[in-house]
Amino acid sequence: MTPLQKEQFNKMRLTLKRIAAGYETPERLRKSAESVGLSPEEAIEYAYENIQREAMIAVKGVRVMSTL
Repeated sequence: MTPLQKEQFNKMRLTLKRIAAGYETPERLRKSAESVGLSPEEAIEYAYENIQREAMIAVKGVRVMSTL
């Protein structure tokens, strides 16, 4: 693994850990939505969009490794 590949791998790993631990469950989003002025559906939609954005940023510029 090259230094660049290692850096990219670690960036993706950290992003996955943040997504896994940093986002509320759908049930908790539903319960807390009104306290921030959102409907439960909106809260889940925003969380989903944030997860997609984080994933997109994490894989930006990463190329698929060819197998030898």
